[in-house]
Amino acid sequence: MAQRKNFDWVDTIRVFSTLSIIVFHYACVLTENPHLQNVVINFIFGINHFGVAAFFGISGYLVVNSLDHSKDVWDFYRRKIVRIVFPFTATYIIAVVIVLLNPNFPPLPIMSIIVGLFPFDVNITKFFNIPHLFLVGEWFIGTIILLYLVAPLIYKFLRLNVPLTMIAVIAISCFSIDFFMPFQLQERILNVQMLAIVRMPEFVTGMVLFLYRDKIFSRQSQILALVLTFAMVLYSGFSNFPTTNIWAKYFFGIDTNLHLILALMLSIYLSFIIADLANKYCKKIMAFFNGYKDISYTVILVHHLLIYKIVAFFGANDLKPLSSIMVLILITVVVLIVATIVRKIYAPIEKKLLG
Repeated sequence: MAQRKNFDWVDTIRVFSTLSIIVFHYACVLTENPHLQNVVINFIFGINHFGVAAFFGISGYLVVNSLDHSKDVWDFYRRKIVRIVFPFTATYIIAVVIVLLNPNFPPLPIMSIIVGLFPFDVNITKFFNIPHLFLVGEWFIGTIILLYLVAPLIYKFLRLNVPLTMIAVIAISCFSIDFFMPFQLQERILNVQMLAIVRMPEFVTGMVLFLYRDKIFSRQSQILALVLTFAMVLYSGFSNFPTTNIWAKYFFGIDTNLHLILALMLSIYLSFIIADLANKYCKKIMAFFNGYKDISYTVILVHHLLIYKIVAFFGANDLKPLSSIMVLILITVVVLIVATIVRKIYAPIEKKLLG
């Protein structure tokens, strides 16, 4: 197997996406805080839109490289299982044991524990009306697993015809949003945006950008991306779509599914460009920032419980604007430390399983 080539800007996207997830879930527990304005929470939720889109984009970008360097499709699947499923399962079991041994936590329903072993359990628990445990599982971990399963097939279609494949993926995503939205309105699923079939355009955007990696950072391509962004911002700003979310109104302008999908796809390309420029002109700072790339996945696995415990200690509704920032810094530091320890525990096992 050939040596996998790495790029600093790729590490930047990975770390940024991970940090945006911490900030988002921290904001989720502060939604009832009377001292924080809704505009701040909406701004944070907007950042998470970019972070999640970048996460799927960079996953698609890297999956093509992984497919190219795998012996066959089964070798590709084996490596993904070791890198994703093994750490998730191990961390989940440890988290459940910690909660069961802690008298301050409410009792955990057996079915919730069992279903929680599946990373995409958010919609599963909602559909079957089972209490959901936000211990380790992130919906996008399960979503990315499903996308990895179909990645070899998508890659074959991309190599045959990129434009037709992209059109088909966007059309399937738009149709899926309309199809599953009634289930969301009936509260049978939590959110259509958590479905793998809906997030395919972002993932495939990353795959396409890898195929054209020699061109995407050219000056002409960057200028085109900025022009498209400006045009979309203008369109969103003058649209009459009613929303209190400032990001939805002035960037996404989500008056149509197609507009939202195209905006997210464009934001992925923009995040790639910004990350590349940051690494070119702020090398020392970005070198420190990118140093956390190896624990980015572990951070996703451990941050939920830590946020709950730390926020509960200070009181979610008692935090003022300044103190909420200080608590966020504390949470980030603690999560990074714990993730580093956990990563050191399972890294040798992962290395042995990968051979």
